[in-house]
Amino acid sequence: MGVAEHITPEAEEKESKKTKELFYHFFHLAANHPTLPAIEIKSILKSEQEPFHIEEELPSCIIVKCTPAVAKRVAERAAYCRRVMRLLFRGTAKDKSYDAIVKELTSSIDFLRVVHKQPSFLVRVYRIVNASKHLLSPPLEAAIGKSIFTALKGKIHVDVKEPAVTFVLLFTKERYLFGVEEFAQVKGVFAARRPDLRPFFKPGTLEPRFARLMVNLTQASSTGYVLDPFCGPGGILIEGAMMGLRMIGMDIDPKMVAGAAKNLQHFAPTSDYSLLVGDARKIPLHNQRLHAIVTDPPYGRSTSTFGQKIVPLLEDFFAQAATLVKRNGTVSISILSEIPIQQPAEAHGFYQEVSEKIYIHRSLTRTIGVFRKQ
Repeated sequence: MGVAEHITPEAEEKESKKTKELFYHFFHLAANHPTLPAIEIKSILKSEQEPFHIEEELPSCIIVKCTPAVAKRVAERAAYCRRVMRLLFRGTAKDKSYDAIVKELTSSIDFLRVVHKQPSFLVRVYRIVNASKHLLSPPLEAAIGKSIFTALKGKIHVDVKEPAVTFVLLFTKERYLFGVEEFAQVKGVFAARRPDLRPFFKPGTLEPRFARLMVNLTQASSTGYVLDPFCGPGGILIEGAMMGLRMIGMDIDPKMVAGAAKNLQHFAPTSDYSLLVGDARKIPLHNQRLHAIVTDPPYGRSTSTFGQKIVPLLEDFFAQAATLVKRNGTVSISILSEIPIQQPAEAHGFYQEVSEKIYIHRSLTRTIGVFRKQ
């Protein structure tokens, strides 16, 4: 499509018959990391095992052609996705006035068909960093809202609290995307699962958003088993279980396993999970083929390695992982940036797909590595 090409309902219907109901969607991503949010979206899409096509990647935004159901499931599962919209129009924002954008939208979109007898609507404008900052959000929202109200001859009203339809305009770089919101992440949903708010708390535990990201990077689906052999209080297990994955948690410390059981019972009581006490150097899962391992090994800050040095511990861990993870399965691991993980992984038949650093706070930067078994 061209930069300012309108996707008409007629053209989209015709296209959908050819592509089994695939439509263009744009995901508004968190801007806290330049690459990981988009990598997460692509990983979840692959785990869905349904048709999709990456149309374009923009700063903190990715355009995907997929079914509406897949788009919603991906956004619901993602840790670093703010919202997902079905794309109605995209255009350039450079040197555009409020009136020019409103005219483009109202002359190109059949809002009556989009709204389809819904009683209320709302318009929201977001921007990536300072994109198109000359176009302020409140006046543009008001101008677009007024044009929609006029186009529909007052048959629909604006509702700022619980709108039946939410239209979203997203500025990114010198462009804008406009569509209907299909899912938006509820503010505070991850904060409610903060480590210090869990029934069992241990310092140094992963924050829930970060733990969910790590699980999603494995591309795991609900059909296979996912193991965390250093589970601690179960932060990774909670996120995986809440997404419907079959989780196995293990820790060498019985207190941690008992604590993980309390946390899982609190946050995911009906999920499919198993817990056991065990050593990651001798994982007692015989004849078990895992889809993935996702873990945050102990590294000496507010954690215990039970007297084991971290590098030999990682070497033994990857040796065990090689016997348990099925071919093309993955290991998603988070570690202090100064600790090497690529060499022990490759020495045991894993090749690196992702290596990204993520800043946690002033004294802590982690490396996230995703390795696939050859």
